[in-house]
Amino acid sequence: MIPSFEGIRILCLGDLLLDRYISGPARRLSPEAPVPIISVTETRNVLGGAANVAHNIAAAGAQCTLVGVLGQDAAATTFENLLPPVLSITPLLFFDETRKTSVKTRIMVGHHQLVRLDEEDVDPISPFLIAKILQAVATLLEQHDLIVLSDYNKGTLPPAFLQQIIAEARSQGKPVLVDPKGTSYEKYRGASIITPNVKELGEVFGPCANLEEACAQAQHALSSYDWQAILLTCSERGMRLVTPKKVAQVCATQQEVFDVSGAGDTAMAYFSVGLASGLSLEEAMALANEAAGHAVRRSGTAVVSYTDLCAVSCTSAYKKVSPEGAYARVQLWRQAGLRVGFTNGCFDVLHPGHLSTIRTARAHCDRLIVGLNTDASIRLLKGENRPLQNEETRAEVLAALQDVDLIVLFDSYTPQALLEKQQPDFLVKGS
Repeated sequence: MIPSFEGIRILCLGDLLLDRYISGPARRLSPEAPVPIISVTETRNVLGGAANVAHNIAAAGAQCTLVGVLGQDAAATTFENLLPPVLSITPLLFFDETRKTSVKTRIMVGHHQLVRLDEEDVDPISPFLIAKILQAVATLLEQHDLIVLSDYNKGTLPPAFLQQIIAEARSQGKPVLVDPKGTSYEKYRGASIITPNVKELGEVFGPCANLEEACAQAQHALSSYDWQAILLTCSERGMRLVTPKKVAQVCATQQEVFDVSGAGDTAMAYFSVGLASGLSLEEAMALANEAAGHAVRRSGTAVVSYTDLCAVSCTSAYKKVSPEGAYARVQLWRQAGLRVGFTNGCFDVLHPGHLSTIRTARAHCDRLIVGLNTDASIRLLKGENRPLQNEETRAEVLAALQDVDLIVLFDSYTPQALLEKQQPDFLVKGS
């Protein structure tokens, strides 16, 4: 089960971007040049860069303090106006009249991006601002579980400043997570975990022939840079968690990709809240991978909420829940207008009849709950020599079926109590 992130506090520092999407249909070519004419139907502004990380942290149900620098211009005003609805973000913004607010404008036709226009200043922020931000971060760290540094190479995190922030966080015993950019990682020395993608890693340490070489390269870098781990994002190949002793992996959960914009921000957000909530590194990676899978299904810079993750089945561990957990999930499904079905059985030796029942049940609903007899209830029904497979194994087999969305164990002769609690729209029995 995905834990609750209520009460988690993340400090997020980095480059603040305004992501702007201008979209509309393109039905003809310009007579002036061989380019499409777009009839603009929508202009949409969203929080980008470190602010997108913060927005995803807030959507996960955690609290986030967002620290960064804006110019004193119209884009900064637009950026500030986007923050009030996100109640879980506490902004600590610094303004510099000599800088432009970074704006990425994407021209879109449907899901397709035709061109991107960048307006930005990438020079390092002033020593005055560095001193102000460092003083604020030193005070804030005590109130937060960890710090995320979101580096987009726009000047907010120059190398010497990064080292000061990392040193301060380590002195207070706070983990430092970094989303890196650039061709040198010396500036991230001493961070806890960095989260590059394969391409970014190759730009720093040299290209690799395959993913195994990239992981070996990352493992070698750990001791050189005093990092605890590297979370390597590998696009359609999922993620790899590189630690000194081993490399763990998760496969990508989404093969249909609409847009990768901001998916790394979403992954960083959920990786950070997962670690802060007490998940292991591997569990936090699985959570980040699942969230990123949701993000790439959407057009534009995406925000993935806690409800998004809980409303859709993913891993076997996620599918097997308590009756109370099932009830909570059913309420989310109902809020989304989904029909809920139910079937049950021992499923001791899975056979074609079982598969037919499950497929028939799933055809009548949007989400299917399978009530699974516990080992104790099967012994009462079928004798002391049954079941042939224990309840954990039977649940794992059922969870591997695409048609099964949720598995709830019950210890009674019939699932009547479960049915009364869940109130499914359909009950399907083999007979």
